[in-house]
Amino acid sequence: MSSLDHAKVETMLETYESPEVTDELYDMGKVLLEECSVRVEHLDSKAAAIAGYSGAIIGLVVTTFPIWTSAVDKWAIILIALGSVVGLIGGAAAVSSSWPRKFDLPSDTDWLEEDGLTDPDRLKRYYISSLHLSIASHEKVNARKASKIKCAQLCLGAMVFCLLLGLANQTYRVMTRPAQSSSGHAALMAVPSDHASASPVLASKD
Repeated sequence: MSSLDHAKVETMLETYESPEVTDELYDMGKVLLEECSVRVEHLDSKAAAIAGYSGAIIGLVVTTFPIWTSAVDKWAIILIALGSVVGLIGGAAAVSSSWPRKFDLPSDTDWLEEDGLTDPDRLKRYYISSLHLSIASHEKVNARKASKIKCAQLCLGAMVFCLLLGLANQTYRVMTRPAQSSSGHAALMAVPSDHASASPVLASKD
């Protein structure tokens, strides 16, 4: 959001004289800073959700390890294990994105600027300059958070895909096994009928 260099912002604040412009800039700066703070909370909540999903899936895979390893092929075990590792990396990325960060917030010096104590308009211009620094700081942190969350989302999707692909093999085997058993049972039932049809011929020869 904040793309202007701070030195240029300070120069711009010295180029106009209208107090109404200062009021408008100050009000807009407060709105932008509040939006940045809300976005920080939103990204942290999203990161916590991704970390929770990743942890729950990995926990389920680990606790049911003896069950599904005996039901799937070796390649499926390797694929599921690889997906779990990818999910673990994504969960770590999500957790790291919500790690507390340092923001450039207004200091006491910015708040109680001596040069502005006798001039309300000049004091508010100092506040606008401080708001710009805070907004730029929030945006840098949010950009890093968003990048890590995107990585965590991709890892979570890859993990789910690997799990589904690995377990789909066993699902296919279970679905096709009854059909194979039915065909084999039908073949066995056909054998006695052949003997039964041959018995009258033998009786007539006798």
